[in-house]
Amino acid sequence: MLPLKEFADFVTLNMANLAATYAQLLAEREAGQESFPAIVREASARKALRAVVETFTLGKADPLILHFKARVDHHQPWSESAYDTGPLVEIECLAQTLSPVVTNLEAGKFLWRVLSDVRYATMPTLERIVSIPTGESAKRSNGDFEQQATKAAKERIRMLINLEASAAT
Repeated sequence: MLPLKEFADFVTLNMANLAATYAQLLAEREAGQESFPAIVREASARKALRAVVETFTLGKADPLILHFKARVDHHQPWSESAYDTGPLVEIECLAQTLSPVVTNLEAGKFLWRVLSDVRYATMPTLERIVSIPTGESAKRSNGDFEQQATKAAKERIRMLINLEASAAT
């Protein structure tokens, strides 16, 4: 448990720099993020990093899962695109922020397991959000396009998860 506490302390001590890095990665990768002021992006990044600190302090993924599930459950749209993978991009940016600064092997393995757990926990909700309506409402809209867009979005989500899983091994 000491290696996890060591990493939690490292994140706490370097919160400002890590939040700036995370916010910058989000601005570069996520459509619409660059329109938010840097201070707003960094405040959001600090919330995620505090969830990381709590996760490492407790030694279980629950705080970080709750952080991302709350965003998905309230469906805060990251963009209007059917191809949007908002929380998965955020999780990936979090991984890119923290992976280079992991302080020890045990913390690194725990980080990748936690990120995998977070992706897994948010997946059912994401699939529900990107699914299209059925029946009459689907007929009224351009169902073929929406169906293709939804299928492509689900494939991209699965591809991101598989990519992360292969990177972890």
